[in-house]
Amino acid sequence: MIAVLHLVSFAAMTWPLANTLGFVIIAGLALVLAIIDLRLAILLLFLELLVGSKGYLFSLPVVNFDLSIRIALWSIIMSVWAIKFLGDFKKNWQDLKNVLWSRSGKYFLALLLACAVSVVIGLVNNKVDNLFFDANNWIFLLLALPLWTSFKTKADLDLLLKTFVIGVTWLASETLTLAYIFSHDLGVLPLQVYAWLRRTGLAEITWTPNGFWRIFLQSQLYLVPAFVGLQMLAGQEKLRSKKALIVIAQATLVLAALFFSLSRSLWLGLAAALLLMTSLALPKWSQIGRQLTIFVITALTTSGLVMLVLTGLGGGRALFDRANIMTEAAAYSRWNLLPVITQKIMTSPVFGRGFGATVTYQSADPRVLEKDPSGAYETYAFEWGWLDLWLKLGLWGMMIYLAWLVCMIRDLLKLKKMEATWLAIGLVALMVIHFFTPYLNHPLGLIMVIVSAQALRIWQSKIEVPLR
Repeated sequence: MIAVLHLVSFAAMTWPLANTLGFVIIAGLALVLAIIDLRLAILLLFLELLVGSKGYLFSLPVVNFDLSIRIALWSIIMSVWAIKFLGDFKKNWQDLKNVLWSRSGKYFLALLLACAVSVVIGLVNNKVDNLFFDANNWIFLLLALPLWTSFKTKADLDLLLKTFVIGVTWLASETLTLAYIFSHDLGVLPLQVYAWLRRTGLAEITWTPNGFWRIFLQSQLYLVPAFVGLQMLAGQEKLRSKKALIVIAQATLVLAALFFSLSRSLWLGLAAALLLMTSLALPKWSQIGRQLTIFVITALTTSGLVMLVLTGLGGGRALFDRANIMTEAAAYSRWNLLPVITQKIMTSPVFGRGFGATVTYQSADPRVLEKDPSGAYETYAFEWGWLDLWLKLGLWGMMIYLAWLVCMIRDLLKLKKMEATWLAIGLVALMVIHFFTPYLNHPLGLIMVIVSAQALRIWQSKIEVPLR
């Protein structure tokens, strides 16, 4: 199904009606699923997040903007949930109250309050259009309400896990397919695919100076916890067993996709996750040795897979160039932004400047220089994720979010079960990645947070429905 939808989206390049048809079909399916079983509609949205990057695989022109399929799915789910909630208000309110009065529920409400205050401050200080486009990602946080009240058992978590496996497998395979397309002489196909990727926002394809293509999809964030989970699974099996070999093969696919992303932020998050996974194994040196052996084997098989995809040389040099953060325009711009955004934060450090707050700094991005040779660039979207939270939500809002994450990680680790440890490590990786690539204020990161919160609640409640 995922492949068919991508082909329909690609066909829209020459047949625009395909875009509308795809949008209507998916939205109609989501509405039917939501009416029958809200969980199924949420799983559809979760799958879209896994494979859709910016959410514009399909879109519908509405007045002066394009309505993304992601926003449509969110709107359908929230609307059906609200109708069902009001249909049996007394019972549903009692269930929701129990959820909101949990530890995560209290942090969730506090974070919503911080967002509401940020909107008010933004209305006073900033342009309304900037405020709208800056704050709209945060409305995705409200998905916690239907998710928390619909996914109640370990069997429900299993549905989310299976969807995650399907989405990650597609995501990794798609990354390698794109790497192959852009690394080979396939006539006009690479140009057509590039135009489609730019139109849908599905991926960023960048040519490096040494003849190496960078294939970056925002959804590749999920490859980091996927690889950690596969490493942990492989560590539980005998090295020569069939299951271990299958898991290592899956890990190879995921690691190769992470390689082609050429994303320092994702690599840093992965390094932090692997380091935490190793430290949690102490002092079990045999387990650490097993994990190291599996990682080395995976790295070697990944090298072979990368070479199969690529043509020519220069890959290693390109990797070195990406690691040298001060020689690239994007990194140069990021460091130019740092003192400017820090100074802006200090004008209102406690309560923040609200959603839509902008700063102007010197950018080395060729696209910016093309519009303004001076390089002056004003924006409300920043690469420094934690500083973005501080500027918009203020210190109090940022600390609420940080405290929620830290408490979840601590409580997940206390459970001493592999699935909970995996989620805790994934959240740590997300927090590290957010330093340089903002995800905690984006639907891709917010879904990880609210799913982790509900998983923790289910495991702590000891609802004994076995995972399949």
